[in-house]
Amino acid sequence: MAANVPWGSTAVASTIDLSAPASVATCGPCHPNLSGVDVPGLIFSHGNHLLVGCDGCHLRPPHRDGETDRIAMQVCFACHGVTHGPQGTLAKGECSDCHTPSHQLRPASHTKTWAEKPHAKAAVRDGTNGCMMCHDAPKDCDECHREKAPDVGAIPNVYHSVVNPLPSGPPVEIYPSGPVSMSQCAYCHPDLDAIPKDRLIFEHGPHLGRNYRCESCHPVFAHNMSGTEIPTMNSCYRCHDAYHNGRGQIAEGQDCGKCHPKSFELLPPDHTNKFVTGAHKKAYDADPQSCSMCHESEPCVECHSGEGTSPNAPNKDLPGRV
Repeated sequence: MAANVPWGSTAVASTIDLSAPASVATCGPCHPNLSGVDVPGLIFSHGNHLLVGCDGCHLRPPHRDGETDRIAMQVCFACHGVTHGPQGTLAKGECSDCHTPSHQLRPASHTKTWAEKPHAKAAVRDGTNGCMMCHDAPKDCDECHREKAPDVGAIPNVYHSVVNPLPSGPPVEIYPSGPVSMSQCAYCHPDLDAIPKDRLIFEHGPHLGRNYRCESCHPVFAHNMSGTEIPTMNSCYRCHDAYHNGRGQIAEGQDCGKCHPKSFELLPPDHTNKFVTGAHKKAYDADPQSCSMCHESEPCVECHSGEGTSPNAPNKDLPGRV
């Protein structure tokens, strides 16, 4: 089983069993912020469900074969809308409590002709239990059946909770505290080059073809309780634009278009007019190599020698200045 990782900790579990039931220990290292969800149209907070065990909703490990298993609506209805004896309804089951006003409530399978034969075939095949999550049988079903399908009896107006059994199989473990390797990532990221193209032009293939080890760019496991560790541009420049004795340049570095698309804004957001006219000194003193990734020394010398136009440049009229 995975080591226990408390909320708020920046530590990474020594072992994570991706095939184990969902828990804070198995999910927390890669998902430090579980307050909401990224599903369009859904209103949900994990905070309102803390009294329910993670595996109460996540009936199986959420990730497998590079895909994510989303919670089915049937799982929600194991509690929502269910009446529990004298305690009453466990949790609200109204559509507006869980879905935004703009969300299309009608399923894509419910085409214009759904109320005719298609829904009847689905009911025979799958039963009517699933229909009762959204429909009130006396109003939505029985009235129409009395007129168009009198042989169909009254539909049970009760939804029965369905819980699928947990899958079984060999454990799938990763070791975040160990060296980063392909086996640590490929289970959840089968397409390692699924990188947004709006910021970076990058492929792992050319780097793997040169026999670079994953840990060369990813010195630590990418996910922890603080977020995701992404290689910095500084780490790229350990090779890019570097020269190796008589072999020359190892990899291009000064051509921005090799790694960034034309639509990418090359100027960092902190490079304001205040930064250019003086505040950059503090950044340079802290990390001069960071500046040299984009800047050559010639423009710097030109400005600091008084030939530039910066208000912060030395006075050109000083005695002895040529």
